[in-house]
Amino acid sequence: MNLVIAGAAPVAVDAVGAAVMGVPPTEVKHLVLAEKKGLGTCHLEKIEVVGEQIENVKRNFRRSFVSKVLLHF
Repeated sequence: MNLVIAGAAPVAVDAVGAAVMGVPPTEVKHLVLAEKKGLGTCHLEKIEVVGEQIENVKRNFRRSFVSKVLLHF
């Protein structure tokens, strides 16, 4: 995708990466768990994105069957 996503807050960086792939960060279990542990936020409205905005580079990735099933646990 010719993108570099970087930052000092790993949970926020992963959240932005998920959003760029068309996956709502609040549906990514490890990000939600990390936020509950106080390790950072996965809520995009609390994350400052510098450079290209997510909507300008977003592509919808197809999710695996397993990831769809795990949403319900």
